[in-house]
Amino acid sequence: MATAIDIVKATVDSSTVLRDNIAAGTGATLNSIGGQILSYTPYMNEFINTLVNRILFQEVHARAYENPLRIFKGADVPFGTDVQESIANPAIATPYDATALSDILTPAQPDVKTVYYRRNRQDKYKVTVYDEVLKGAFVSNDTFGNFISMIINTLTSGDNIDEFALMKGLLATAINDGNVNSTTVPANADHKLFAESLITDAKAKYLQFQFPSTQYNTYLKMATAQGVENPTALKTWSSPDNISILIRADVAAFTDVEVLAKAFNMNKSEFMGRQIMVDSFGDDGDAAKTLALICDNSFIKCFDNRFITANTEYNPATLSRTYYLHHWETMAVSPFANAWCFKEA
Repeated sequence: MATAIDIVKATVDSSTVLRDNIAAGTGATLNSIGGQILSYTPYMNEFINTLVNRILFQEVHARAYENPLRIFKGADVPFGTDVQESIANPAIATPYDATALSDILTPAQPDVKTVYYRRNRQDKYKVTVYDEVLKGAFVSNDTFGNFISMIINTLTSGDNIDEFALMKGLLATAINDGNVNSTTVPANADHKLFAESLITDAKAKYLQFQFPSTQYNTYLKMATAQGVENPTALKTWSSPDNISILIRADVAAFTDVEVLAKAFNMNKSEFMGRQIMVDSFGDDGDAAKTLALICDNSFIKCFDNRFITANTEYNPATLSRTYYLHHWETMAVSPFANAWCFKEA
């Protein structure tokens, strides 16, 4: 992990203004560099701006709380407010007929399904940095580390915590609305037997997902509910390396990871990358009873539309600068993807 002096030097090197005016060579110390920066207000402004905008969100971001569901995030979508997803059913065979010359003139339109997801998150976070706090940061490695954590934890951790909650909220809504197929795991006071039932059910779905089927996505149900005219079922399948299992932490505590990994035909270390812990799936309805959810990785849709930092001009009245993190996203669950949840009775 980068030390305080490493971060300060990286900040200086990332700014032409600082690099040309601040001596941050091999023998430079935190105090000596800090003294040069703090002696001139424009250098202070340049340092903190560069630190926040170029360093913290690139190199120190990992120190913040990380969203456990980040594996489901897709590519950035910086333009527009809607995201389109389309998929087509496999072609249907017809008997060979050497005399059917008119067949070449008859079009065969693919059975394409299309859904649209609209941007549904526009949040901002802010933190104000005062000169006195910045000056105090250069006293020691620990105080500079606390200064960095203050900025990161205020902005990035807050954002990631909220993003995690919003993504879980998508799952809770889908489960409670019946848009995720489910199985009830028989109640059993013996945690071992209860876990074995869950593992057996999860293994079955993991294997079944790999075969073409209309049973494991909810496109037909959702299309019918939304009034799509004469919808047809969608046949989908999942590759084994594109299937994950979300499991409640309290359930994972009494579920043998080795056994669960074997059910997925993986070694323990490989499986740990597919097992995603959540604290819960929701506080009410079927979501509150959900123990685990197995799904194709395309089930949860989460696209960044905008993720930027911005700052106000230096405020001479309060000797401070205010920084903002803007995060706009499009979030949804896909009716095309295989997904199945397991609920307690």
